[in-house]
Amino acid sequence: MQVCKGLLTSRRLAKLGEGGAELKVDEFINQLFKYKPVDEESEKAISDFTKSLPHMQPKDTEEAGKEEKVLHVISVLFVVMVDNIFSELHMAIIQVTKAVLCGQDKKKSAKGKKGK
Repeated sequence: MQVCKGLLTSRRLAKLGEGGAELKVDEFINQLFKYKPVDEESEKAISDFTKSLPHMQPKDTEEAGKEEKVLHVISVLFVVMVDNIFSELHMAIIQVTKAVLCGQDKKKSAKGKKGK
């Protein structure tokens, strides 16, 4: 949530509404780098726990080969899914920005007509 708040500033939203540069993955990554990383001790504890899970134990080579193929397919599907999410998020941001900007334009128009 903090990453989105940091990325979607009013200035950035205005640029999106004007048909400016689309959101890029790098922008999200840059925002993520502003936050404190997980310390080594916690990372090691998480890694050790993950390695101790039953599905992480060594398997025979044939089963491992099948698992490798399944993991590859899952990773490809994940990349496609994330890409779709970013595309949908980008479109939603543009729609909201346009709605906000159009609302502001209507308010300005209404104020201008009242003043005449």
